[in-house]
Amino acid sequence: MVETGEENCGAEAIKAKSAESTKRAILRAALEEFALKSVSGARAREISAKAGVNHAAINYHFGGKNEMYEEILRAAVDSFRAEISEFLAEADAFLKSPVRDKSAAIEMIKKAFLRTHNRLSSENFMRLMLLLKREEIFPSRSFDITFEGSFKPSMEALVSLILVLKEGASRQSAIMTAFTLIGLNDSVCSCRTAYLRLSGKSEIDESDIAMFGGIVSEQIERILS
Repeated sequence: MVETGEENCGAEAIKAKSAESTKRAILRAALEEFALKSVSGARAREISAKAGVNHAAINYHFGGKNEMYEEILRAAVDSFRAEISEFLAEADAFLKSPVRDKSAAIEMIKKAFLRTHNRLSSENFMRLMLLLKREEIFPSRSFDITFEGSFKPSMEALVSLILVLKEGASRQSAIMTAFTLIGLNDSVCSCRTAYLRLSGKSEIDESDIAMFGGIVSEQIERILS
């Protein structure tokens, strides 16, 4: 039986869809492995087993473990940039404005940090954040992907706003203030499991997020005042 053009196109579409599905399964499994074990600790065979695919599929779709890691980092950066896009746009407009309302700047910074707390229940989001944080603490050869794509633009915006709020402060002081705010926010997020255990709860709810947000807001205002 001779295949018609339509049959051939249909077969190719099914093949392409299957290949894309395989690639997504590998990326999901790899994100978990890399977030928990780092690029050096993760093993390609474990990733392929978790994804339910042949080990050769990793080389076929990515070329190897390091190439796969870089693709996941870029995806994590894209996700993070989407999360902070509103903050970056608002900060840019504020810094270009001839009239700068300092209370508006503080609210802008608070909102940027509080957005993190609204995603605490998303396991995928937390893995992405863990991956980016791990790359900052234990930088690999791919550090520039995260630094240039996510960390630098968010930090530059935050530092610029702090310099407006803390008149006369040096850039170095503003950078340290920014790190203090980030550390405060991270500490609240990273203690989620201990908080649940101590409070006898099984999961974070809206009241917890509101409480965490209020604590962070209070400290941000105190630090920036």
